[in-house]
Amino acid sequence: MRWAVRVGALIALVYGVSVWQNWSVDQNEGPAEYRALFQEGPALVNESWRIVKMATAADIITIELEVSNMATASDVARELVDPLKARYEEVLVYVYANGEEAGDHFPAKRIQWNKADGFIETHY
Repeated sequence: MRWAVRVGALIALVYGVSVWQNWSVDQNEGPAEYRALFQEGPALVNESWRIVKMATAADIITIELEVSNMATASDVARELVDPLKARYEEVLVYVYANGEEAGDHFPAKRIQWNKADGFIETHY
């Protein structure tokens, strides 16, 4: 069943159904639907990390995150994922070192959460 969700998400991305937004995150910026996702969760303003991009397709949400301290990336990702668990089947958090999201940099790690397997961390 998970492969069907992933294939559906890929098709949605290819055909432009997903919604990509670039925005600096604070309490008053970004699309209302994304701010609403975190009303019950962590503060959106933080000196240690920032959400750079978010996208949704089907029951999956992707978050691109910059962190100033890579050692705290897993804790930050878990904090961001917790308020999303009831709404999404899968959450993918791509973690970049501070300032490396732009350009040709690859993420340092991906922290994936899904209902079946919980958290899975992949280092690149």
